[in-house]
Amino acid sequence: MRAPVLPLVLFLAIGSGFAQKGAKPVSTDDNSITDHALLKYLEANPYQHGQYHGYEDGFQAGDVDFHLQRPEPDFKKVKEYRAASRGYEDGDKDQYRTGYQNGYILGYHDAQAGNPFAGFNRLEAAATNKPVEVADDSAASDDVADKLELAALKQPIQVPFAAVFPKPRAVQAPGPSRETILARIMNNLRRTFMPGVVTPNAAAGVSANSFTGQGAGQANRQ
Repeated sequence: MRAPVLPLVLFLAIGSGFAQKGAKPVSTDDNSITDHALLKYLEANPYQHGQYHGYEDGFQAGDVDFHLQRPEPDFKKVKEYRAASRGYEDGDKDQYRTGYQNGYILGYHDAQAGNPFAGFNRLEAAATNKPVEVADDSAASDDVADKLELAALKQPIQVPFAAVFPKPRAVQAPGPSRETILARIMNNLRRTFMPGVVTPNAAAGVSANSFTGQGAGQANRQ
């Protein structure tokens, strides 16, 4: 019963190998596109395929020049623009190159103007024969933002009363400094342990005769 299984497995393996050999390899440049219908559309339209990748490269170059404040280059001297071959797999190469160069200029100018990336939107519009829909980044959106800001400013701003007029706080007088406290402690210790020490003030109150012999003799004669 198992003998017929082996030829069947070999047949399936050989058939799968031929199918993979004849299948078209997936380009890594198209990894950003996940819609199979768009991928098939690109395969059938070399011009749109080239325009999509040209727009990608042109937008990236324009964005860099925009931030570095560099002038628009001569596109005929740009390496990528002259080659116009990134992403090309098969089909009419002249159509691909023409689409790439046109897309490169479109992408560059969009980036220079500060517009959002619209390469995917342009591709969908071309595939469905619809106008390109790009996120509104024009002055109209700025007007809407200004109107919203003005409406917010017209509303009264409520500020808590305590934030404007805080309660007064009692300020306590500063206490004695550390040096004053140490001086008091030293004076108290001096009075306690050295009461017999004659200070200059105490010596000033004693008569000068008490320190001479004359004063003592007069006291004896009396």
